[in-house]
Amino acid sequence: MIKELIEGWSIQMNANTICYEDHEANYVVLPKMEEASFGDLIPVIFKISQGELVIQQMSHLVKSLTINQQKQLVICWRDEFIGQHDEVLATTVPFVIEDTE
Repeated sequence: MIKELIEGWSIQMNANTICYEDHEANYVVLPKMEEASFGDLIPVIFKISQGELVIQQMSHLVKSLTINQQKQLVICWRDEFIGQHDEVLATTVPFVIEDTE
């Protein structure tokens, strides 16, 4: 389980989304957008291992998190009010994490 991120750095991925890297755990945590209508923090906790996305934890409001052929990080929200919709979180994935094994 990921601890609360006291230290760490953030990457501005687009106008309204920030992600944080946990250096110890080699995982990235995506909190919800501030404008989102769904309650509290919605974490997506993942890392990139050998070019593959490894998801540790994903909110029930998130249908999928993928890297498409254009190397964009794409999240698909599962929204009861407006239906499923995709959002590109990063135009190029800036946080490819090196494996520590």
